[in-house]
Amino acid sequence: MGAQIGGAVTAQLTPWIALKFGWTASFLVAAGLCVIGAATWLIVDPQRKLAPTEENAAALNSGPSDWPTASKQAGVDPHPS
Repeated sequence: MGAQIGGAVTAQLTPWIALKFGWTASFLVAAGLCVIGAATWLIVDPQRKLAPTEENAAALNSGPSDWPTASKQAGVDPHPS
């Protein structure tokens, strides 16, 4: 989801920055944001296991196993429009 938001924001900001400060500045801002995004991935530990909370574990281990029924019980629309 972040890639879609980033693409939408970039498409809006790049021309505006280019008009105000020039094309070089717009590309430098985009490059800077990419470097910041890449640096944040350095803090992600790929060996770390994701542990569910007690509430999530109980929901995962009991009840129906099919997604549409489980999502309706959780209040999530399985087919959003």
